[in-house]
Amino acid sequence: MNDLAIITPKVRITPLGLDVLEDLTFEEWSELAPHLGQAARSISFVIGDWLIYGDRFAVQFPLPGFTEKLPRTEPERYEKAMVNTTLDRVTLRNYAYVARNVGKSCRNDFLSFDHHRALASLDETSQRHWIATALAEIDAGRRMTVRRFRRSIEAGRVLGVEELYTDTGDTGLTNHIPFVNGLVGWWARMRKAGWLRTATAEKRAALKRDLQPVADIISEL
Repeated sequence: MNDLAIITPKVRITPLGLDVLEDLTFEEWSELAPHLGQAARSISFVIGDWLIYGDRFAVQFPLPGFTEKLPRTEPERYEKAMVNTTLDRVTLRNYAYVARNVGKSCRNDFLSFDHHRALASLDETSQRHWIATALAEIDAGRRMTVRRFRRSIEAGRVLGVEELYTDTGDTGLTNHIPFVNGLVGWWARMRKAGWLRTATAEKRAALKRDLQPVADIISEL
């Protein structure tokens, strides 16, 4: 966390904040901003990736050379993580959820962790599409706040700022896009997990029956 000392020895990061050891010039003060922003954006993913790495201890138990009982179950690992990080369980689960569902190749350091949180239920292709869309808006000088980003994903198109405070469906009805995105994201995860390769004929038939209501909706259109 004290990497800022590499930029200037005049500052030091401590658990309680930023210590300014010597007077900073305006330029030195300004140069710290992007590094502080990057640290704030990255720490959530760092902790999430750390938690995911801990999953391997459930399958590599006991480890050769270890005499201490390792936290094998997920509740045990989160309990240990809560003690070691002093973060609550909800925060840790949120970090791990986003890190697990938004791979490193899809992450972009121009967007906040909350932007990536809005992408977590989508498949990788959709994630890349919306990241590119957000960056295009930013390049054009139009702010892509988390609220605008999330609402645009729900609407299935980029919303103007004025539309954030109106019903994007213009009908007073529940927007169907979030449900479609959720279903598409679920299926992408099923395929990635190899379900199509391992599912028996009975499981395939059962899933088709479960999805029949979707086919019925399409047939009515």
